[in-house]
Order: sequence, then structure tokens, then C-alpha cells
Amino acid sequence: MQIHPQSDSRPWLGSRVGPQRGAALLVALLIAALVSITLTLMLQRQSALAAIEWQLRETAQARRILQGAEDWALLILREDARRSAIDHLGEPWAIPLREGRLADFLKSSDSAGAFAAELAGSRVQDVWLSGQITDAQARYNLTRLATGGAPAQERALWLRVAAQAGVPADVARAAAVRFIAPPPAKDGARDNPSPAHQPPVSLAHLAVQAPAIATYLTRLAEVAVVLPEATPINLNTASKPVLMALLPSLDDKLAERFLQLRQQAPWRDLNAVNAAFPDQPLNADAAQAGVTSRYFTIRAQVRLGADPATATEASATTLVERLPQENRTRVVRREFGVTDR
Repeated sequence: MQIHPQSDSRPWLGSRVGPQRGAALLVALLIAALVSITLTLMLQRQSALAAIEWQLRETAQARRILQGAEDWALLILREDARRSAIDHLGEPWAIPLREGRLADFLKSSDSAGAFAAELAGSRVQDVWLSGQITDAQARYNLTRLATGGAPAQERALWLRVAAQAGVPADVARAAAVRFIAPPPAKDGARDNPSPAHQPPVSLAHLAVQAPAIATYLTRLAEVAVVLPEATPINLNTASKPVLMALLPSLDDKLAERFLQLRQQAPWRDLNAVNAAFPDQPLNADAAQAGVTSRYFTIRAQVRLGADPATATEASATTLVERLPQENRTRVVRREFGVTDR
């Protein structure tokens, strides 16, 4: 008997195999794409987290280095107070620290030999440090407008200082108002001042309260400062513009003579200052001028990395008060900033 092959009685089966395989392939491709995208996002997140962790580690390291630099500066200031009764620009604290490798500073220390091998192969070779101590009382202290001597005399002095910085008189007057305490309440008691009447604690704070002064802030910072209490200007450290504002008898020629005499020998007291100009009395007043300082500004910068274009840079500015009788220093305020390139 001959057997004849029978045809498939399901003609629809063959027609659906192709589309099913195409759909399965499309699903597989979509799954592969989703997995790839997910992995990419995970890797990007891990990379971002690693970068954040690295930056936090760099910032923490920079803070520790800057703190060490600040401690070093405070030690110099305390030692200076112990050895000298006046403050002038010829003292060790006034010498700026030029940028150099931190490893070089450590090598010059007495204990450098104990860890010379560690320094040779450590990252300290790529850490650069610089800094400077400046006399905050070399500038006019705006706090004097609130707690200084005769109000009219102080305002006149402030206007002369502002003029030296190129600040218009109307802007200087508006700034001065921020330091003048509000009048007492009607019952005789002074109310707690509102935030709008809180005296500025820094020039940056002043620029926020009196926006018109912000345009002149850079120049003003060269001749003015805001300190916690009224302080005299140190004649041994003040700049020529500040001296000419403080001592109106000084013209340009006499101011140059004043600086020359100061460089030859710092002023020991105000009597020496007045005696040096017998033909043109300067009338240096102890209420406004002096030859010593209690407030200093410490500025330190650190760079982590040999290439300035890619290195992490950080800086710290610290206002300190020196208390010679107690042989200690006090931090008034500290500002820290970091730049990640």
C-alpha cells in the first residue's frame, strides 16, 4: 500500500513564525538597551559619588593644612608680643610667606630627619602653601563711628578715609549710618535693635546692608576694616592714604617723609611722631592713633596638585585678637573657601 504524505492542516502556523521571531528579537534588543542604559547610569552615579568623596577628602585635607598654618601664625604673634612693646613692618610677623612646597617647609624643621623618607614619596610634594599676616589696625576701623570719640570728629575722619579710597561722600555717609546705634526708646530704655539696625561685622556685611558701597569694596578694603571694638590706627603700619586721612597736616611730601622716618626707625610713641615734625605739627591724638596693635588678619592659601590648572585650591582668612597680658590669642572670625578646578 502506498502512503501519500499529507499536507499540514494548519496553514496559519507558518505565517506566524516570522512575526513571532521578529517580536522576540525586538524585545531582546529593548532589554539589552535598558540594561546598557541602567549600567551606564550606575557607572555615572558611582563616578559622581567617587568625585564627591574625593573632593570632600581634598577639602578636609586643605582645612587641616590651613589650620596648621593658622596655628603657626598665632604662635608668631604671641612670640612677637612677648618680645616687643610696639608693632611695625620690620617684625617677623610682617614678612609674607611666598608660595612654596609644604615638603620644603617640613624639611627645614628640626624634626625633618625623622620622616625624610616618608616625605620623599608622599603627596606632600604636590602641596603648595602661602600666607601673610597683616595688621588690621593699619586701617580705619568703622566701628569707631558707633563707639569712638566725638561723633562729628569721627564722621569727618571717615569721610577723609573714604575720599582716599575714591568713595563718594554721599555713599560714605550712607555707610556710616549703618554703624550708628538707633536712638533710645521713649521710656528711656533701649530696645533690642532689629536686624536692619544691626551694625555690620565686616566690610562684606556692610556691602549687603548698603549696596551702594559694593562698587568700591575692593578699594575700601585697603583703607578700612570692621573690628569688634573701637581701635586706634597704628602709625607704624598704616599706609600713606590712611596716614594722610588721619593726619590732615600731612601733604604728599610730608607723608613721604613720614614713611622714610618710619622705615629708618619705627615710632616708639606719639611724642616721637609729633617731635619729628616741629615745623608742621601733626597733633597725633592717642584716641585715634597708636604704635601697637591687638587685631591682626591671617590669610593662608593652599594648592593641592602640581598643575595649577587642575589643582584644588583653598584659602582661609582669620581675624584674631592678641591678648599680650594673657599670652594668648583669640579667633574673632574665620572664613574658608575652596575652588575645585
